[in-house]
Amino acid sequence: MLFPGGLMRVGGRHLRGSKVLPLLQRRLALAVGSSRFSRQVVVLLGVLAALLLLNLLFYLFGGISIEFVTDDPLPDLPSLWRGDAQPPPRGRQCAAWLAEVDPTGAGSEQRDWQRQPVVVAAGESRRVGGCAVGCLFTRSPPDHDACDAAVVAPPADAAAAAGGDEASSAAGGAGGAEAGGLGGQAMPGVAAEVGAACAYQVVWQRSAREAVVMPNASRVVAMTSSLSSDVPLGQPSWRDHAFMDPPTPKHASPPIVAILSHPCSSLQLKLDFIAEVSRQGVPVHPLGSCLPASDAHHATPLAAQQRLCGHRFALLFEELAPLHAMSPHFWAALACGTVPIVVAKGSIAMFAPADNAFLQVGRGDEVRQVVEWVGYLLRSQRAYSEMTRWKADVPSDAFLALLDLPIVSPHCRLCLHLATKSARASHLVAWDESSTRKVCRCWDEATNTTLYHLYVRERGTFPFLSFFLNASELTMAHLMRAIYRLYHGLAYRPLWHGHRPDALSAGGATQVRVFRVYPLESSQEMVLHGSGAFRRDRQLQDYIEATPCPRLEVILV
Repeated sequence: MLFPGGLMRVGGRHLRGSKVLPLLQRRLALAVGSSRFSRQVVVLLGVLAALLLLNLLFYLFGGISIEFVTDDPLPDLPSLWRGDAQPPPRGRQCAAWLAEVDPTGAGSEQRDWQRQPVVVAAGESRRVGGCAVGCLFTRSPPDHDACDAAVVAPPADAAAAAGGDEASSAAGGAGGAEAGGLGGQAMPGVAAEVGAACAYQVVWQRSAREAVVMPNASRVVAMTSSLSSDVPLGQPSWRDHAFMDPPTPKHASPPIVAILSHPCSSLQLKLDFIAEVSRQGVPVHPLGSCLPASDAHHATPLAAQQRLCGHRFALLFEELAPLHAMSPHFWAALACGTVPIVVAKGSIAMFAPADNAFLQVGRGDEVRQVVEWVGYLLRSQRAYSEMTRWKADVPSDAFLALLDLPIVSPHCRLCLHLATKSARASHLVAWDESSTRKVCRCWDEATNTTLYHLYVRERGTFPFLSFFLNASELTMAHLMRAIYRLYHGLAYRPLWHGHRPDALSAGGATQVRVFRVYPLESSQEMVLHGSGAFRRDRQLQDYIEATPCPRLEVILV
């Protein structure tokens, strides 16, 4: 077999396969055409040429290795799995054989997660119901059963920031302990000596404004209001906001209400911005707890949220850059059909139900844009109504996925996160102790292709479902289709079933779509709005080739 243009190393020399035979043929022709050689010499040269050809063939197909120099070498594969695709035993099908030889497949869990729940040492005692794994929070972990994690208090300055953050007291998607947050109260920690024997340390912090730095970060689980944390808190939920209700009547004057609430940093700059908007012809009504208590416009966070619903626009100042979370007023404005005008450095499109559901400007120098936009929308009721049209239609899939996240309580999501880490560690042990290396793909002789073994689970659940893809199906389209068929064939009801508003349920019909597929334990920020989810065929192929029996999560919308 020749490889035209391929670079071959034969006996220490690099030769191109397409040049070897022509070279021998030219030399043989010269020898035959010369009158100085006798017929015997010609025969001898022919024999020598034949021997050279046989020698070349021996190098090509014999025991001598041939090195092909490429610019795109294959990645190193984990040592715990068998990367080469081998055929199944005689009489066996690839899929059944792969499922049988996997020591970490269905039914292989060494821990019964209901009888041996995840134990978290915390300043509260409660057993979380309705969770895919047993989930127990206790002040005093039993001596005979080391706890899986201990809740520790964040540093004093971070705790102070959390206490001053309005998100900790407003209904920003965390109506209760079983919703997006923890009832507005900080999860109490335990003494260091109590949690010393626990596998992980959990840092609970309602604010995403201060970074929490803890020693031994590999054993730290972060719970903050940021989507980038391990267990996000305080996200908006269907339970706390009537997002799909029609817009409330807008009779309050002036048309813009500006919310000035904690944190009160850069207050003078915000007041200057409001004054400049008013000076250019659009009156603004300031409101919020950052104003002096004697000011007539002072209001509690909850009162501010209620009052902004009567105005057509809400001017909001978001402090985070980059943005990892939005203030409760943003969600309240969307729920009642008030158009948010957000002053922020980072893009807020990731949090919006539609591309045209909000207005956003940077700092100070864009006041004229605000005035022009508001003036146009006040003159055109049709253009203004388009900005709340998503309420009558369907919000974006990313918005649905964001609102579905708090359906599983943060207590339960913490237990799921810890159980997943524990199971992954036990899987590594099972692979290492098995008699053979982990077999994750198989050569299917019936189809002459490689079959790959994969697992998937819905976000917020724990057990995995097994499925297979062949080598020609390692594309995003085939992956999404295979997962859809898997769940559709089981008549599966996603977690959001029964939790979304009736306006989205189409009379009770459940229409499931595969929105995002991503590697296990990816952050929700990267999954929903970054590169954490699979988006390109090559990205998917590289991951499956390098990861033994990959375990994936899917968001169904």
